[in-house]
Amino acid sequence: MKFAALLVVCASSITFAQTYTRGIGVYPGDPKEYAGPSMVIDKSTYRNLALHRPAYQSSAYDYNLTAQLVTDGIKETALPGWIVTSTSDTGILPKTGREVFLDGNVVSSVEVKGGSGETPWVEFDLEGGGDPGRCLRPDGRTLFRAPTTM
Repeated sequence: MKFAALLVVCASSITFAQTYTRGIGVYPGDPKEYAGPSMVIDKSTYRNLALHRPAYQSSAYDYNLTAQLVTDGIKETALPGWIVTSTSDTGILPKTGREVFLDGNVVSSVEVKGGSGETPWVEFDLEGGGDPGRCLRPDGRTLFRAPTTM
């Protein structure tokens, strides 16, 4: 039993006595002998480590905030723009329905109902970054369906 304990102590001391090397086939192996460049944190300039490299992600809130945007070299600090759509009967629409009014698809439709004596309405709020620009102008079609009475 004493021999096994002595063997374990000797084996553990040998493992702690090993020196760190820079890796197999990397010359010089001892880090103290290396005189080449080393990584230093530069806090004064912005450096995009993902620039022109593959970037992957597991999920995204929407298609505007995806991994490839960190590889394009654009240094943007403002949030991207998004649309918040509200209707008179539903209130704020969920993310999947907020651009249905604006998608340009002729088969996309949303039924908007007004309350008793209330005129139905739709509101678009442009949120997030930047100026929406002067080229923004409303252009659309509205289909009115008269209420049926039984």
